[in-house]
Amino acid sequence: MKSKKNSGKSVLRRVNDWLHLWLGLASGIVVFIVSITGCIYVFEPDIKDALEPWRFVEAQDKPFVPPSQLLDTAAVYMPGVKPTGLTYSNKEGAAAVGIWVGAMERQTSPPSLSTPIPVSF
Repeated sequence: MKSKKNSGKSVLRRVNDWLHLWLGLASGIVVFIVSITGCIYVFEPDIKDALEPWRFVEAQDKPFVPPSQLLDTAAVYMPGVKPTGLTYSNKEGAAAVGIWVGAMERQTSPPSLSTPIPVSF
């Protein structure tokens, strides 16, 4: 006795239904991944602001800290690592000392990168 599910459907129709189901699911997963990564990319500045509070400081009526003092302070908190860059932001943004990640791998105990480096005059 024939199954009611397959009765009246040709082989071509069943193959088409099967392909439509699985290709649709596969392409849906691709569209979902592209959508999520696009959303993350669009909201990247907001996500960084929420996850990296060390990038902001209170605006003060003082001159910027000189590069030599920033580099000296970084050397104290990250001994043995040579800075590769220095970035100043606006009055509300923190200055950042950049390091090459390969230099961190050579250390036996790397310091925490999420700890802000205190600088005082």
